[in-house]
Amino acid sequence: MRTFIIILVFLATAVQTIAQDFDISFSDNTPCVGDTVRISHPNNLASTWEVPTAFTIVGSVTNTQTLRIVCDSAGVYPITANDGVNSGTSDLSVYGVNANFEIVKGQLNAYKIMVKSNLQPAPYDRPYHFTWDFGDGTVTKDSILDANVENEYYSAQMYVYKDSGYFDISLAVENGNGCKAEYSVTDTISGQFSAPNVFTPNGDGVNDFFTARTNGNISFSMTVYSRWGNVVFETEAPSNSVVWDGRLKGGRKVSSGVYYYVIVPENEELNEKLTGFVHVFTEKE
Repeated sequence: MRTFIIILVFLATAVQTIAQDFDISFSDNTPCVGDTVRISHPNNLASTWEVPTAFTIVGSVTNTQTLRIVCDSAGVYPITANDGVNSGTSDLSVYGVNANFEIVKGQLNAYKIMVKSNLQPAPYDRPYHFTWDFGDGTVTKDSILDANVENEYYSAQMYVYKDSGYFDISLAVENGNGCKAEYSVTDTISGQFSAPNVFTPNGDGVNDFFTARTNGNISFSMTVYSRWGNVVFETEAPSNSVVWDGRLKGGRKVSSGVYYYVIVPENEELNEKLTGFVHVFTEKE
């Protein structure tokens, strides 16, 4: 009976040993995308490794004590090793940032743009530092400490250029873990809207009309006000070109003076309105 008990104890001990897990060692527990991490068995035993496709494997995954992997994408991934007796699985958190962004232009005031970065990938490591370079010597910095209500991290900025031209717009992003990324695009900034600042509706056939137009297929409405805020002209329906002859709705000419106009485009993503002044001279010189 004593021999039988000893055998049972030995078998129970063997089963317990086979089921025993171990923790995998990482040379870097918080790597960034692009970093190389060395993973190893804690007792330096040759093992067979299971590595997710989010990594590029350097070397063989069989019969090796250590293995090098390159982090290709952000996320939390399980790494498994089996030394023939025991096995172990440990999670490796890979951090990253995304510097890609989109540009949204005003339909009429194309000198005004909004830039918005892509969402930052999980796992998150605050704070996020965004550096925008608009290519004309203007650099703005934006630091995000807290996510929005949808648990998203990104940066959005409005900017107005003074001149038209080609501009290299770039974004550099860095998170609290020190992961960095940069992205740049060349964008064309040019005027979309034109209108005179003076016209003479005096019937001499020269500059008798105020014509506001865009250089594309953008429809807009226009309202003209006197210096006292009274409406002297307004469009009945949106159009991509508006002509005003300097008359009131009743047909009477307006008096000479300075008038204020408001242009409102249709389907404007930036809710952009254009305003300006026009000098009206109704008497012949």
